[in-house]
Amino acid sequence: MKLILGFELSSENVDINYRTSILSYIKHLLSTKYQDDFNELFNTPTMKSYTFSVYFPGVIMKDSALIVEEKQMSVSISGLDKALIAKLYNASLAMKHKSYPLKDNKMTLKKVRICNAVKNINKINLIKFLCPLIVRKREDNKDTYLTFNDQDFSKYLNITVDNLITQLGVEINEKNITLTPYRARTTVVKQNDLAFEVSIGVFVLEGSPELIEVLYQTGIGSRRGQGYGMFKIIGG
Repeated sequence: MKLILGFELSSENVDINYRTSILSYIKHLLSTKYQDDFNELFNTPTMKSYTFSVYFPGVIMKDSALIVEEKQMSVSISGLDKALIAKLYNASLAMKHKSYPLKDNKMTLKKVRICNAVKNINKINLIKFLCPLIVRKREDNKDTYLTFNDQDFSKYLNITVDNLITQLGVEINEKNITLTPYRARTTVVKQNDLAFEVSIGVFVLEGSPELIEVLYQTGIGSRRGQGYGMFKIIGG
């Protein structure tokens, strides 16, 4: 299930750390109406069953900021837990026409709609990431971030998939996927004081349709709950 929120911005200048503000907004939505859900999701170590992506029409990158001349922003939140998405939808309705801080900007919610996120899914799918894919390799309490160019990329990508499916309690026998770059590239994303090497673009995703259906809703990879790993299916 997917929730789509449309915002108007007070300024065309958007800080590069906008994902942090969107996560803050999601927390605000839950905490105002569903405190128990907020505590379970954010005050305990819980595997996140959702992801989100942010779209700015006509965006231009300039130094450490984004220039959005149309002063519009769309946020898509998808999740495996339909009850959670429904609660975010209800909380969003109460926030319509109210502003919320976006670093040195303000975002005002104007549109709210909910839709079924699942499409026809095949064993082999052409996908496009709507936000960067992060794959984290953790060894000896040290984090390294991998892209599709790295030798261990597939290994650690599948570790994240296995952890996701296991901790969410989804009963799927085949937990491995193959992700092959098609029209893809790597870049570096900065968030607060951290910098991540990430993969973006179009890939071929292969796996069981049941597994891919789950990943379509939860996103793929690490830090999904912070606005990474969401994709759309563009071909099969």
